[in-house]
Amino acid sequence: MKKYILDPKNTLVNVGNSILNFFDIPTFHDSYEPLDKILKETKKEKIALVLFDGMGKVVLDAYKDDVPFLYSHIMTTFNSVFPPTTVAATTALTTGKYPLETSYLGWTQYFKTRNSYITVFMSSDAFDKEKIYAPSVLSTELKVDYLRDLINSTKKHN
Repeated sequence: MKKYILDPKNTLVNVGNSILNFFDIPTFHDSYEPLDKILKETKKEKIALVLFDGMGKVVLDAYKDDVPFLYSHIMTTFNSVFPPTTVAATTALTTGKYPLETSYLGWTQYFKTRNSYITVFMSSDAFDKEKIYAPSVLSTELKVDYLRDLINSTKKHN
């Protein structure tokens, strides 16, 4: 059986921490050194982060003829997090924290406080899509500080 072991310096979490590092904000974990070097060389005050969900290196390799621009501009690669789900990975990147730290683990999660299975990003009932939970689980049970919040809260970046 093959074990999946993450390199603790080569994940989406480290990429998020590189962004914090770029803005001189204390990091939660090690930053991603290849991105640190790229960001250090830029003279820009602002950066844009674009996340293509499901567009990993394996997919890019398989479809390189269909996405030649993206494929030809790969500067570095890194790993996702575990579990490698959309909710866990997206939140890891946008918070700089691991899923275990944020509790964003999967697309649908059980919330004991609401006795319901909730589709996390939509805050809707997993079995009755018409039922929306308010306030959102994102603002109550799963409240986190995103990179943008941390950056915007610093005086020199307002």
